[in-house]
Amino acid sequence: MRQRSVRTERFLARMVRELRRLGCGLAVAASVGVSAQPGTFVEQNAAQIRAALSGKYLTDEHHWGHHYLPDGRLFRVEKGRTRKGHWALQENQLCWTVPELSTQSECFHVYRSADELQYRDQRGYVVWRGFIRSRTGAHVFDGVMER
Repeated sequence: MRQRSVRTERFLARMVRELRRLGCGLAVAASVGVSAQPGTFVEQNAAQIRAALSGKYLTDEHHWGHHYLPDGRLFRVEKGRTRKGHWALQENQLCWTVPELSTQSECFHVYRSADELQYRDQRGYVVWRGFIRSRTGAHVFDGVMER
C-alpha cells in the first residue's frame, strides 16, 4: 500500500473540515427553510389573527380596505362605498357579519406571509388577499368617517 504524503494528509483533513462545516450550514438552513421562505403562507390561530388585525387595516391598496376596530366593529370600504359590520374570532377563524350584505356570518381561515394575509373559505380557496397596514398606509380610507 502506498503511503500518503504529509501534504496530501493536510489537504484531505482540510477538505473534511470544510465538508463538515458545509453540512452543518445546510442542516441549519433546512431546519429554518419552510418558515423563512418568502411567499410561504402559514395558517394563523385566533391569537395571531387578533394580533395581526385588531386596530389595523387590511387592503389591496387600491380597490378595497377593511378596518378592524379592537371593539369588534368592522368598516369595509370597497370601490368608495363604506359598509359597517362586526368581526369576531371563532374556532381559529375570522368571522364577520355585514348586515347590509347578509344576516349570516362569513368565516375564513387566515394565512399569513410577512404583512400579507389570505382569507380562505371552507374549501381552501383564497377569497380575499391583502396587506396589513396602519392608518397612514391605507389610502383607500382617505375621507372615510368611522362612527
